[in-house]
Amino acid sequence: MSPGAPTRTSTAVAQSLPADLLARTPEEAVRRIAHELLGQAAAARERLADPQDAEALHDFRVAMRRLRSTERAYRDALQGSFGGRARRLLRKVARATGASRDLEVQLAWLDAQRGSLTSRHRPGATWLRERWRAARAEADAEVAADVGADFDRLHARLGRRLPVYWQKVRIDAPLTERRFAALFAARLRGAAAELGERMDAVEGPESVEPAHEARIAGKRVRYLLEPVAGVSESVGPVLKRLKRLQELLGELHDLDVLEVEFANALAAAELELAARDAADVAASQAPNEATVEAPAAPVAVPAGDVDSAAAGGSAPAAAQPDERRQDERRGGERRVPDPRDPRPGLLALARRARTRRAALFETLAREWLGRDAAALVASLDGVAAAVEAETAARAAPPPMEVERKYLLRSLPHTLRGMPHVEIAQGWLPGTRLLERVREVRRGDEVRYYRTVKLGSGVARIELEEETTPELFAVLWPATAERRVRKRRYAVAEGGLTWEVDQFAGRDLVLAEVELPTADTASPPPAWLAPYVVREVTDDAAYVNANLAAPEAEPAPAPARARPRAVQVRTLLEERPRIVERAAPAEATAPDGAITGDGAAG
Repeated sequence: MSPGAPTRTSTAVAQSLPADLLARTPEEAVRRIAHELLGQAAAARERLADPQDAEALHDFRVAMRRLRSTERAYRDALQGSFGGRARRLLRKVARATGASRDLEVQLAWLDAQRGSLTSRHRPGATWLRERWRAARAEADAEVAADVGADFDRLHARLGRRLPVYWQKVRIDAPLTERRFAALFAARLRGAAAELGERMDAVEGPESVEPAHEARIAGKRVRYLLEPVAGVSESVGPVLKRLKRLQELLGELHDLDVLEVEFANALAAAELELAARDAADVAASQAPNEATVEAPAAPVAVPAGDVDSAAAGGSAPAAAQPDERRQDERRGGERRVPDPRDPRPGLLALARRARTRRAALFETLAREWLGRDAAALVASLDGVAAAVEAETAARAAPPPMEVERKYLLRSLPHTLRGMPHVEIAQGWLPGTRLLERVREVRRGDEVRYYRTVKLGSGVARIELEEETTPELFAVLWPATAERRVRKRRYAVAEGGLTWEVDQFAGRDLVLAEVELPTADTASPPPAWLAPYVVREVTDDAAYVNANLAAPEAEPAPAPARARPRAVQVRTLLEERPRIVERAAPAEATAPDGAITGDGAAG
């Protein structure tokens, strides 16, 4: 019931904003977003007068919702442009189109059902369609009469104020760079946390209001993301996931609204049928009322009523239509259904809506609640961090990783049996921006890391931080398509640390060394040189992300309850078997000490 494709409004806004939007000041960036959304709404407003433009009201409503959400999220940065009067007008206009939109969705759903209804149920669908079409015509007329004038006042006010803003600067205060990326990331983290809380509150099919609040929270996150989708590559994948969630929650909400509408329609149908029966009764009594003064015709009194009639009682009155129907039912006679009665059709449609809602909630519980909701929130946190990292990388010299890498014919003999760490790492979905999560196990000690790398060759941008077991457990399932497991040996040699990785599940050994500068000489030490096949620093085939392969997750249990707390599982409890090739006959022992430090790299 909710559209799945990106709307024209969101696409146009993202494409029209400057590429360095995230590096602009918060005041400028937010006003650019709001001004563009106002322009989109004004363009749709001009189309409202065209009765042939079926999409005008939808586009106008969407632009107004986005504008209102932007004002709410960035109210501090918009001071001086959005006053109390502008906010009230915006709220009034945004709400005024709600009834028309709901009726549009309901009519579309009803039209999709009509072809499969039986002849007994079609009268109900026809009756309901006429009722909803009349209500929508009334709602559209109100929009055309009231919303247009209110929006014109709002457009004039914001059109003057949004392009200009005042900023107070003290000459004795230190000059600091303020970027929209930081404000965006903070708002995104807050909105993501709220979405997680709302999703946790959805416990079963009866959670109608919590599901509605989760839908609103998801919509606010989406409206935050859409303006920056064109200026940050990290936004696209999570935005697609969020749209799928919003579509599901949106259809659930539409079906909940339908449930209320069916109850109202059944009540109206009951009143209409009661009025119709009353009219039939009045029509059947009309001839008797016309001859009320004429002498009464003899009435044949049943034998059992003779005494009562003789005693002054009256004879039984002629049976009324409703009484006749009751007598027929008591006598076992089958009543012929009234072809004008809409109630059977309404009940059939209500059952369909309930069946569809139950199926949708099963999908929601299976794909989005519990750990899956936590994974979405973690992904949004990752987007916030990536946006900040991207913006900082463009504005200042980023932290660089300088390393050289070598392909080895086998594991050096001197390393066998030496201290090492076990590493499991995987990459979240992405193309240019690669975010890696890693588990490093040294004996009983386990540590977790998140890393973002940009670039290729000897020198690359690298941002890394240690993370929690809980966050790692949430992010790890998203890496199932791109994983690597390996055993790492680290050897200190001449002020440098050489790391040798022996990969699980394949006949591959690589050595790498981190350097202080790109021009630092780093010939392989004597203990390593006999095993070197060639340098592969610039060979993309030996980049860990390109070596990653899909890895199947353990089969789920038959029935899984949604956990309230994340269960952390050590991924390397079952170590993969590593196949070692025979070493050369002679190998030179290293001069340096062997360590087990393999967290970096």
